[in-house]
Amino acid sequence: MRRMMTIFVLICLNSAVAPADFDYTLVWRYPAGASAVARLAPRDSLVYVGSGAGSLTAIRWRDGVTLWEHSGAGSVRHPPLLSGRMVMWADDRGKVRVADRFTGLARWEAALAGSVSAMLEAAEPVLLVSGQDGRLYGLDTASGHELWRARVDQQRIAPMTRAPDGQVIAGGASCLMRIQAASGRRQLRHPTGDYRIIDMDTRDDVVLAACDDGYLRGYDPRDLSMRWERRLGSRPEVMLVTAAGPVVTVTRSGWLYGVEAATGRMAWYRDMEAAPVGMVAAGQEPFVIIGTEAGRLAAVAVDDGRVDWDLTMPGRRPVRPLAATESLLLTWSGDGVLHAFERITRHLDEPAEDDEEWWAQYGSGRRTGYRHRVTRKVEHDGRPARLRIDTSVDWGRTVVRRQTSVWVDEDLRPLGYHQWRLDGMQLIEARGRWQGDTLTVQRSLGETAYHDTVLTGTEFLMPEWFPARTGGGPITALGLDSTRVFDYDTLQPVWQVYETTAASDTSGGASLKMRQVGQDRAGTPIELVRWLDPQGRMVRRRTPLLATAATRVTAAEALVWRPSERVPSPVLDHGIERAAAADAIELKLPDTGMVAEAVVIPASRQMVDEGPDGGVTIRTLPLSLERPDEYAAAEEAAVLAGFLQPSLYVQSDHPGIQQQAAALRRGTADELEFALRVHQWVYDNMLPRVMPTGFRSAVEVIADMQGTCSEYTVLVMALARAAGLPARACSGLLIQDSGDLVPHLWAQVWVDNRWIDLDATLPQPGLTAAHVHTGTGLLTPAGMRTMNLPLQLFLARVDTVAVLSYRHGERRFIARAAALYQDAVEARRSGDQDKALKLYHQLTEKEWNLHSGRAYAAIAHHHLRREEFDRVRWACEQILLHEPDGPEADDALFYLARAAEKAGDPEGALEQLERLVRELPDHALADEALARRARLLERTHGCSAAVPEYERLRREYPHSGWASVARTALERCARD
Repeated sequence: MRRMMTIFVLICLNSAVAPADFDYTLVWRYPAGASAVARLAPRDSLVYVGSGAGSLTAIRWRDGVTLWEHSGAGSVRHPPLLSGRMVMWADDRGKVRVADRFTGLARWEAALAGSVSAMLEAAEPVLLVSGQDGRLYGLDTASGHELWRARVDQQRIAPMTRAPDGQVIAGGASCLMRIQAASGRRQLRHPTGDYRIIDMDTRDDVVLAACDDGYLRGYDPRDLSMRWERRLGSRPEVMLVTAAGPVVTVTRSGWLYGVEAATGRMAWYRDMEAAPVGMVAAGQEPFVIIGTEAGRLAAVAVDDGRVDWDLTMPGRRPVRPLAATESLLLTWSGDGVLHAFERITRHLDEPAEDDEEWWAQYGSGRRTGYRHRVTRKVEHDGRPARLRIDTSVDWGRTVVRRQTSVWVDEDLRPLGYHQWRLDGMQLIEARGRWQGDTLTVQRSLGETAYHDTVLTGTEFLMPEWFPARTGGGPITALGLDSTRVFDYDTLQPVWQVYETTAASDTSGGASLKMRQVGQDRAGTPIELVRWLDPQGRMVRRRTPLLATAATRVTAAEALVWRPSERVPSPVLDHGIERAAAADAIELKLPDTGMVAEAVVIPASRQMVDEGPDGGVTIRTLPLSLERPDEYAAAEEAAVLAGFLQPSLYVQSDHPGIQQQAAALRRGTADELEFALRVHQWVYDNMLPRVMPTGFRSAVEVIADMQGTCSEYTVLVMALARAAGLPARACSGLLIQDSGDLVPHLWAQVWVDNRWIDLDATLPQPGLTAAHVHTGTGLLTPAGMRTMNLPLQLFLARVDTVAVLSYRHGERRFIARAAALYQDAVEARRSGDQDKALKLYHQLTEKEWNLHSGRAYAAIAHHHLRREEFDRVRWACEQILLHEPDGPEADDALFYLARAAEKAGDPEGALEQLERLVRELPDHALADEALARRARLLERTHGCSAAVPEYERLRREYPHSGWASVARTALERCARD
């Protein structure tokens, strides 16, 4: 009866009530690469991340800022060890390193003899190291000197644990060993059986071992005798031992088990439905957090196996929890990105402000972050003022935090502001202060700072106080109105025209609708709609053209992170073979509701036409330095001067940039030659790498020479400006062979009275036909907004782009021809041969393209079956005329040979088959052609003539099925 009740309880555990929501908020993201391990130090508010690229990085938890980084040659495969002020780690080259936890200052490093990988354990004053060479090493914690070494296994890392009395228990080849930690002396060796121990730990005076034969076993730490064993469904992958409750282990088959440490009794089990990737313990209330190959992440209670929360990560990529506490969680996902989460409850414990608002922000229908606004009455320079603090978090590719603090007087006239933007470890700040009608601004990034003084007046609103133009009171005037609002990018107030009406949709307490319309560079109206409550406070906001929105919510709703698939980039409806090498590409955008110039820039290499259906046709060509863009008008000196000035991202006045530019300029006065040197130097010396910061400055880039297209671009621009050449940035999309359209950035430099394009991510200067140009401008706040808006519109409004045509020399893809070919194939499959033939002939009436040869080959095959040999010859000759070595040339020669053979002309058939084998030996039909030629020779001239061909077939195509035919024929000819 008791056994039946136990089974009933176990079954109930696997049909428990639905788990609670994932009540975490995303704090930061970090691109760690293909693999990662980590150790969390909550008291220090730091996490130490080791990567497969060989680095160990100390990251501040609250904002993801990198404090220090150590790079090495070998991968870091085991979590680092923390001891006092030291962090210790080992790589798979056998290097053990120790550094100060807070400064990263190296203490010592040691190389293990013959080791390939290592795991660490502390036994003060000894650091225990288990190496891939099967030895345990004892190193002096203070100096790294080797104190002892002991052989435990053969060429594998031996798992180890500390016994209650402080000695070391290690699992070797079919044995357990007890070793003295201070001296390395072996105290006891106990045989275990024909299995290996995968993982070990100690709890309740029991040494716990996960074994590769599918068992969990408990041993006495004194004499190493086995106390119990528990058979699991398959090999255990990870074992976790917490301070209380059952031992938790997960097997390769995806089953999670809770086993009592003292007795080995199974307390519960649960199916995780996919192979495990990793597991960590979390919190004082014991939970384990497990990740699976299917992207599932779940928190399971140690005591009874119930699921506290459960979710699936975006893309269903493998997810591995790396470190966790009661309130913090760090995970690695299959795309190589670390996600750092914090429980929302910590934020909700803070008392709410009197005037506080929370917003959930959306882009293209998915959650992209949140916004928090608080308003206070303060004093500013000894007089009453109001302070409004806007904080926003965007958790797109990276996690970007922004905050704007604005001080205004009682009449809402501006007094000052402070803005900061934190992206990875990059902090950008701007401080502005009004003295009368004059604004003084300082913008800074790291050690770089630039000042501006502009005359603005004070009769305008700061954007944070719009639409509360009456001080937050109710809005009574409906209809058209206008006011001046300060623009942080241009540092000038601009007129805003808006229309206020009664809201037909009053959901969320809205009673008023405010419609504000601006324009982009091509005059396209960009509408911003706000819904206001009766007091004039915003409750919703939407920008339809950019597909962005925000909704007022509670703090908990705003902070919570929900996994959602990333918005896909625009894609082509057909992949382009070797897109970067194409001679021309012609695309068709759907009707976006905007004029063509709103999303792309017309140029001689990029022709843009708007059709009667509203669609936009773009034809792109390569652009070399020898063929400048005819659309590029001569620039005025005043305009060019703006492209020479140093800026926050392009610090061309920095000594390091100036020194490198001078080195590249040395020995030449020719501007073009210098520009080409810059391009080549950046291409040769930059290391492509996804960075934790979305966009870095030239000074940051030249320090480590790593980054993506944006880092390549700012460095080219800074070096050019440092040498006196105007430079600007270009934004756009890069067509991939896969059909994806990826946002891209490159530089233009003014040389010999013309702009030349330098994309330093490519080996050659100029542009390819795969570059779609959408915007050009300075990398200043105002310039970046103007340059990026067309790209934002493109990404928000366009999902799929049609490929009308592309060309590689004489080979051309035509969309209409591809459609005809597909229709013909479908007709042939359905048995309508006449319709298929008609469609193939329609296709051949078009300009020669990638499908022409296939159509002629299908026509030849059709007429060959009907023994209409003249039509066969006509179709095959067309293929050989246009593409004598193309993909269908072997079909043409093969069909000509078959037609000659059927027409009673064996010599003609032999000639065509010989030509196929001679001219197209690597084509798909070459082996069959050689086999048919040999058979035909045997039939018409006897074995003596055929044997050389059979020998050739066996020799040149040994892996072909026809080689066995050749062997049989040779045996037959030998008998004859």
